[in-house]
Order: sequence, then structure tokens, then C-alpha cells
Amino acid sequence: MQVGRALAAIHSLPRALVMDADLPAYSADQCRSRMLHDLDRAAATGRIPGQLLRRWEQALEDTTLWRFSTRVVHGDLHEDNVIVHEGAWAP
Repeated sequence: MQVGRALAAIHSLPRALVMDADLPAYSADQCRSRMLHDLDRAAATGRIPGQLLRRWEQALEDTTLWRFSTRVVHGDLHEDNVIVHEGAWAP
């Protein structure tokens, strides 16, 4: 439950905070472009089943799915990037 609250608080932060801190910030279209690049790299391995690859390609090509307001995200929710103090979790 605490993890969910902490993540919700992060998602509620203003984008300007990220931009002012010179952290990476991407528009929805930039997110889509990055995902297309990642998909191309994954496809080049030949290890992605064809049906799954086509499904991902269709989702990335459907621009209506990429019309959203971006939010601040943690980015790397790994155990080394969080603090647990007296049983309470904090990013």
C-alpha cells in the first residue's frame, strides 16, 4: 500500500520539477519513438515471436494510443533506489 501511495505522489509531481532538475522528460510522441527504436532492436535479435512482434508493432503504429498527458515516473524502481525506514518505503 505504501509503495502505491509513494508512486501516486511521484506521478502527481509537476513536470516542471523534472525539467528544472535537468532530468529526462519525454512527450507522448517521444515515448512512442523510443519504444519503436527498442522494438526494432528487439526484432533484430530474431527472438521475438512473430505474433507478439506484430501486436507490438500495431500498438506502436496506432497513434490514437499515444495521445496522453505524460507524468513524472520513478524510472528505475529497483531495490537499490528506494529507502525502507522502520518498515516505511520511500523512493
